[in-house]
Amino acid sequence: MKDSSSIYSPYGGYHEGDHVTRDGSDVQLVKDMTSDGFAATFVCVVAPLSGWCAIGDEENNACRRYERVTRNAETGAWQLTPGHRQWEYIDPFDLVHKLAESVCREMTEIVKSLAGGTVGGAGFARAWSDRMHLQKSRVYYRRNPKRRALRK
Repeated sequence: MKDSSSIYSPYGGYHEGDHVTRDGSDVQLVKDMTSDGFAATFVCVVAPLSGWCAIGDEENNACRRYERVTRNAETGAWQLTPGHRQWEYIDPFDLVHKLAESVCREMTEIVKSLAGGTVGGAGFARAWSDRMHLQKSRVYYRRNPKRRALRK
């Protein structure tokens, strides 16, 4: 357990001084976290495979983008902390993107089931187009009787 002076981030689930990863191939050291735990300075300890940063580089970023890692005592390899909840505080853009994907997937399944179900493919299309081609009634227009009487 960390001492009481280190700041905890509820967005990432780690303290100052912990090691974290962004894509799984890098390791960053958490340094200078804000008092609310929203953002921190991260120092690269192990460079990522993609090469977006080098060892010793510092980056100011949001804590929700990183996951906590620990070093395995037997192998010395870095691994995600057991029991750590990934995506505890998901990025709103990612949340909207995942929601849109699930809605599209569900709508596709509904259309497939309707097209191949009881109505049938051609029957479904015909029912859909018939509904689209229904003539809409005209708006009711009531004339003013006084104006009509004035015209005669």
